Amino acid sequence: MINIAVPGLNGRMSTAIRDQISRAEDLKLVGIDNNPDVLIDFTAPTAVLEHLDYCLQHNIAMVIGVTGFSEEQFKLIETGATQIPIVLSANMSIGVNICYKLLSQAAKLFDSSWNVKVSDVHHQHKKDSPSGTAKHMARVIAAEREVDTASIEITSERRGEVIGEHMVTFATAAETVTISHTANTRDVFALGAINAARWVNGKKPGFYTMNDIIG
Repeated sequence: MINIAVPGLNGRMSTAIRDQISRAEDLKLVGIDNNPDVLIDFTAPTAVLEHLDYCLQHNIAMVIGVTGFSEEQFKLIETGATQIPIVLSANMSIGVNICYKLLSQAAKLFDSSWNVKVSDVHHQHKKDSPSGTAKHMARVIAAEREVDTASIEITSERRGEVIGEHMVTFATAAETVTISHTANTRDVFALGAINAARWVNGKKPGFYTMNDIIG
C-alpha cells in the first residue's frame, strides 16, 4: 500500500486526484502529517516550496504538477531533488507527453520553410498564460531546430470551462500539418499524477519528468 498526501482542500485537481486514489486498491489517502510515502502537489508555486521543505525534512517523495515557477523557485526544486525523488511536469497527461515525442520528431522532419505555431485554450480560471504545456512544446521544437524558444509563436485563449486544448501547426503556403491534444476530463491529469506517484515511490533521489515514466 502506498500512502499518498494531496494538499489543496478545494482545488479542482486535488479533488480529482483524491477521488481516483479512493478507487485504487493499492493506494491510501493520508494527511501530510500522517507519514505519506508520496506527496502529490497541484497547489501553487509558493505552497509547493513550503511542502518541499516538509518533504525534505521527512524524506517524502514528491509529484509536482504546478506551473508558473520563477527561475529561483525552480532551482530550489532542482536542489531538493538531490535529496528526495521528485517528478515535475507541466502536464501529467500521458497523451500530452507522447505529443512531446511526436513534436520532437516533427521538428526534425519539417525544416525552417515550415512555419510553426503553438496554441493553447484553457478555462477562464487558469492563471498562467501561455500554459506550461504550450511553453514546453515550444522548447521541444526550438531545441530540435536549434533556435531560441522565443522565436516559436505561442497564442493563448482563456474562456469558459475548457479543461485543456493544445495544438501545434507546421504550415507552408501549400499545406498544413497539425498535432493536437484535447483533455476531455481532469481525470487524465489525475491518473497521470497517480501513475507518477506509483513510479516515484521508492526511487532514488533525482529530478524526474513524465518522460522518465513513459519511457
